[in-house]
Amino acid sequence: MDTQMNTRNAANIASDDARTQSELINAIQSLDVAIVLLDKDLKFIFGNRLWREIFFPDTAPPSGSSANDMLRRQLGAGFYRLPEGETADGFLARFFASIRSYTKDLEVELSTGHVLNAASFSTGPGGYLISFRDISTEIRSQQEADRQRIKTERANVRLRDALESIGEAFALFDHQDRLILANDLYKSANPAAAHLMTFGRPRSDIIEAMANGGDIIGVDDWVGSYDREVTAGDTSSPRRYEVHHSDGRVFGGFNRSSQHLRSYPV
Repeated sequence: MDTQMNTRNAANIASDDARTQSELINAIQSLDVAIVLLDKDLKFIFGNRLWREIFFPDTAPPSGSSANDMLRRQLGAGFYRLPEGETADGFLARFFASIRSYTKDLEVELSTGHVLNAASFSTGPGGYLISFRDISTEIRSQQEADRQRIKTERANVRLRDALESIGEAFALFDHQDRLILANDLYKSANPAAAHLMTFGRPRSDIIEAMANGGDIIGVDDWVGSYDREVTAGDTSSPRRYEVHHSDGRVFGGFNRSSQHLRSYPV
């Protein structure tokens, strides 16, 4: 009886183990991340379905194949796109050094243009589990964001160069009367308010600093006039005016607005 029970228990345990392994393999096969398992000598043990589709769409390598040989054959066939100036030996050295150190963020670019993020994990007995996640969309989005940032920066430089070269003091405000930029002549013409001329500063702060610091005279007229314009919602009205400085200088000014921007050359 004991022998029969032991035999039956052993059979049940074996059946449970097989079922567990099958479920585990099915789960690995269904992942949307490419997985490959290498032993401690970097020899191929197992790769899931997505890994085979990406790296070996024609014929999967046999178990025990050297990962180094596998990559060399792929490099010879132009499967990978190497960074400029890097040799095949350099790529292999960098790749396997990252695997052995269990690097979690190694970018690998394929000749198709796809970029994969490789992450290496220890299997415990000394092997390596490597996952490859396609980050092509993220890379393209970042590249587009970088391109847009560079274009914006270049446009800003051209705009600033243009404002500095016009030969007159000039400030640019948005539709809510917040400062976008002011050229050096505008700042030097209004030294008491120059420290406030930063991006987003309300024009009312700048006008009050100009008046209180003596950049302009007729404090009541300037501050009161601006307050009345704001109350009436008419700060965008084109008008010419004169700015009288306490040192005797007089500047001719023109307030001009478009749909979104107001400029104040003085």
